Amino acid sequence: MGQASRQGRVVACASASKSGCSRVCVGGPTARGNLRIIFSRKGFDSQYGRVPSPILENGPISLPIPTQRQSSTTYAELGLGELVTDLTRGRILPEHLCHNDPDLLLGALGQVGIAQGHLSRQGVTVGDVFLFFGLFRPVDRVNGHYRYRASAVPEHRLFGWLQVGQIIHLGVDGAPVAQRMPYLARHPHLCPGWNANNTLYVASDRLQLNGNSIGLPGFGMLRFAKSALRLSVKGSTRTSLWRVPAWLTPKAGGVGLSYHGDLDRWGEETLQAVAKGQEFVADIGERADAQRWLEEIITAAT
Repeated sequence: MGQASRQGRVVACASASKSGCSRVCVGGPTARGNLRIIFSRKGFDSQYGRVPSPILENGPISLPIPTQRQSSTTYAELGLGELVTDLTRGRILPEHLCHNDPDLLLGALGQVGIAQGHLSRQGVTVGDVFLFFGLFRPVDRVNGHYRYRASAVPEHRLFGWLQVGQIIHLGVDGAPVAQRMPYLARHPHLCPGWNANNTLYVASDRLQLNGNSIGLPGFGMLRFAKSALRLSVKGSTRTSLWRVPAWLTPKAGGVGLSYHGDLDRWGEETLQAVAKGQEFVADIGERADAQRWLEEIITAAT
């Protein structure tokens, strides 16, 4: 997004705050030093969609979960109609509504309820970075249809990132903000009917770590099926058994992860991730090794 668009975004948010329709935290990526990385579970899984998102020849595609409310976006509009029809064997159709969140084309993430409460208690703020992960499985084109590769097993995989540039507390009705930020008007969390803590995280324009721009956008999709993006331990039948870097695991001097305080879940290089929960927060402080890992992950797959 260009400089003019970014400036327009800030003006619109400030106007919304003055009118009393929302509370807004605005600013560039923080130079405070402390940084949080949020591993954020999104897209199809065994409960929502009930099948994995696909890994195609040119990379992973996260399928947004189906919904019947607070959305005006269909799978067909996103160019995903054929994929969801084939992979769900017709259970989900192109004309069905989906919850298109995070929107990594416009740089926005909504959160609400228990998950938003957790982010708030963990102190997630401007400058922190969401890393989105989901359940994926390789897919091939067979006789004109998409089919899961029989020899492949599902895996947890990173597929995108978003550095927080603004936090907008939308409340029960985001329509006033939609009027002031029309480029986000169709984001599902700007629809009415959400809980009072309904919140929108708008991306920064450029990714900054430790106060320095590293030449990458503030949000985007990790487009290539790099092995470094795979969280699940290769060869394991347990999707939620993750391979983790040393800076994360407490048994190697790492910072740990919210919802994972039980040390029995951790090995020297592994984590048995919890089955439920959307937002897992790692407070990395000023750790240079964690920031290097983050930069390398994003750079390698964009």
